[in-house]
Amino acid sequence: NPSSKQSRNMAEGLGKAMGIMGKGKNRLSFGKEDITVEKELQQEFEVKKAPQLKLFYESNMLEPISCKGVVESTALIVWLRRQISQKAFLFNKSHQVVEFVKSRPLVIIGFFQDLEEEVAELFYDVIKDFPELTFGVIAVGNSIGRFHVTLDSVLVFKKGKIVKCQELINDSTNEYDLSQVIKQHLTDFVIEYNSKNKDLIYELHILNHMLLFFSKGSESYGLIIHHYKLASKEFQNKEEAAGSGRH
Repeated sequence: NPSSKQSRNMAEGLGKAMGIMGKGKNRLSFGKEDITVEKELQQEFEVKKAPQLKLFYESNMLEPISCKGVVESTALIVWLRRQISQKAFLFNKSHQVVEFVKSRPLVIIGFFQDLEEEVAELFYDVIKDFPELTFGVIAVGNSIGRFHVTLDSVLVFKKGKIVKCQELINDSTNEYDLSQVIKQHLTDFVIEYNSKNKDLIYELHILNHMLLFFSKGSESYGLIIHHYKLASKEFQNKEEAAGSGRH
């Protein structure tokens, strides 16, 4: 709706996103429709209130993916990349998993009998809501002799060591069990805001951030950051960022 300020802001953000990502690149095409004119399209795609952004992934016109609450171009780009990018790293050999988990502080790997079975699809669907974590998948048959996994399972690795193993063997509880395993490891995240990781913090799909300013040269630095990390555990499924100054 051109008369709506929100619609104009969305159109501006979409235009900037197109300029950054490139029209026709990344298998993406951009467009906009005026629902005050295109009444049939409004009805077909059930647009009840403008503006609305919908992604037709792989030209699927029957089940568009709705983008809610995202207007600014940077956040829009992150959302788009997350929708069209690889959801998890695919490993074909167990030594690849070993090398990968050693190189990262926290990794969650799904082990599945069949990477296209229902429980694997559930894994892919659930992890989309947790882009701040790193995920991978491997067929159980390709991991024999290394991780001692025989059933559909998820393993959590911290600095290369297994800290959690959750079997996914009950269709009625698999989604809950998987979500709990993931959320249990979100509360460890207190990230220092600096030039190296500021882009990572901005790219996280978190609506609210808490930023703590302090001096690393302060005598109370250790105590402050200790209590800050303890407090962060009260905000499960949130992200806290720590920024420091030198005086």
